Amino acid sequence: MSLPEPTSSSAALVTGASAGIGAEICRELARRGHNLVLVARRKDRLDELGSELAAEYGIRAESIGADLGKAASRQRLPGRVQSLASTLRSW
Repeated sequence: MSLPEPTSSSAALVTGASAGIGAEICRELARRGHNLVLVARRKDRLDELGSELAAEYGIRAESIGADLGKAASRQRLPGRVQSLASTLRSW
């Protein structure tokens, strides 16, 4: 799949990242050098996957626990991602 080149000041946001296809997409993006923002309900699994990928591929991974099946969680997500944007610039 064609993707932009990874940069130190950007990250790919992956929803459903705690298991299955979402986790595999995270692994592939990390293998290609992309920093990640992982989103799913199970923050403990996100943290574990993020640590694994950071150690294996030297990328940075941030986790956001959110149940995107709930409207309130969907509404909060952009603000939570925006708050990470300032840290992305220092990656």
